Formats: sequence, C-alpha cells, structure tokens
Amino acid sequence: YIPVDEEHPTQPLQAYGREKLAGEEAVLALAEQAVVLRLAGIYGPDRHSGAVYNFIRAISERRPLEIAEDRAVDMLYVEDAAAAVLDALQEQGVSGVYNVGFGQSLRLSALAVEIGQLLGAEPNLLRGSGGSEFYMDTAKARAAWSFAPRSHRLALRSYIDWIAASEEGTKYGG
Repeated sequence: YIPVDEEHPTQPLQAYGREKLAGEEAVLALAEQAVVLRLAGIYGPDRHSGAVYNFIRAISERRPLEIAEDRAVDMLYVEDAAAAVLDALQEQGVSGVYNVGFGQSLRLSALAVEIGQLLGAEPNLLRGSGGSEFYMDTAKARAAWSFAPRSHRLALRSYIDWIAASEEGTKYGG
C-alpha cells in the first residue's frame, strides 16, 4: 500500500535491504529508547552520482536523458535528512521507527522537467514505459518533531548552485 508507513510489512528482496533491516532490528533490540530513521533517496551536495545529479549534468550539457522506467519516487535533500537526524536526537520521548522523506512521489520525467526549468534548458527526454510508485508516509515524523522538508524546487536550486560552484569550467545555470 502507498504511502508506505512505518508498519508496512518489511520483506526486503535484496541483500542490501536485508542488511538494513537487520541493523534496524539490532538497534531496536539493544535500546528501549532507540530511534531508527528510514530515509528516502538522498540527493544534494557532495553527491556526484544518482538520478538527480545525472539529470542536472545531462540537461545542462544538452545531452539526451534516457529514463528507461518513469518511476515515481520519494526523495530527500541531504540537508533536510541531516536536520531530521538532529531533531530526532534532540526531541524528548522520541523512539521507534520513523519515515523521513518528502512524503510525496515525483515522477522521474517531472523531476527532469523541473531541473530543466531551473537551468533554463528543455530536457531532451527519451522516456520508456511508466513505472512503479513509492513514497513514504511521514506523518509520524512530522508529528514527533515537526519535520518539514523544503520544496523540491528550493532543494534542486541549492544543489544546482553547489554543483556550479564545485565543478568550475562548466555552466549549470544560475
């Protein structure tokens, strides 16, 4: 079911997911007041890979952008993830598992269009079929410590500016 809440059945299909779940279970078993944050896909400064980074590069360089499966995903800007970690650690009485994401899905093609708008460039999309949808129910985190991530537009603008500053000699909009 969507959105995925903290009570959603956990049945990871891949080793990476099984390792993450085992880590969650170990932490929760060791400490009564433990906090586990399940983070959405992270993007932002110091990340030179991933869909958002690759989309910014392709669109800014006017290269075709292939989206094989136009999935709808939940993403989180790295600074919002860091703020959530700090807030969860500082809030009294917080324990258990919390979803930390934007709390809405965004199609990869819509992400490319938004990046194109920020860069002033029309993305040359080569789009495959529609895809799956995933996003987190973040109501528990929002209630526990007033978690509120910034808009994708503001986060993307910050990331584009960071890329422009860190990768001199290439124009990334501005």
